[in-house]
Amino acid sequence: MPRIHKKDPTKRKSRVINDEQLKRAMDAVAAGMTVRMAQTKFGISRSALHRYLKQARLNPDEPVQVGRKGGPIWLPENLEKELVSTVMLFSTQDNALTSLDLRCLVKSYLDRENLVISKFKDNMPGYDWSQSFVTRHGLTDFMAGRTKRRKKDSAREKQDPTLADPLECFVKVEMDELEDDPS
Repeated sequence: MPRIHKKDPTKRKSRVINDEQLKRAMDAVAAGMTVRMAQTKFGISRSALHRYLKQARLNPDEPVQVGRKGGPIWLPENLEKELVSTVMLFSTQDNALTSLDLRCLVKSYLDRENLVISKFKDNMPGYDWSQSFVTRHGLTDFMAGRTKRRKKDSAREKQDPTLADPLECFVKVEMDELEDDPS
């Protein structure tokens, strides 16, 4: 199971900043509202609002973006997209990848491209990384364990309803034999 950071419930919770809400707060500050007033009105912390205002002041051509939470992603973005498409391709061909297959695929790619990622021991990602990758990209339905269950469920749906209960089928066969037997 991947290690998931669990915050202490007694500590202060960080707020999720909405892009629209941030834009309205920045526009209000630009129109003359103080940062403290914007903090109370829009529910964005003063330090975060200062940070985004500074970012907008330094780069006026670029739109201000709220950063993503969590640690950095260690693989290049193009490789992650390629891996997602590979996992989906394998699952559509009824050869779903396991967690080990995914990890070996990443290792072979990194070795082939002479990329060294210090977080991976011998360039082999760990089990935790593979589980986090699968959940981050929403691939749980496309991995090997899930596809086997889906196949089993679809096979049950296609099965003849008269053969659904094996005990019932056995009783029917026995009754037929009793009717045929004259003694």
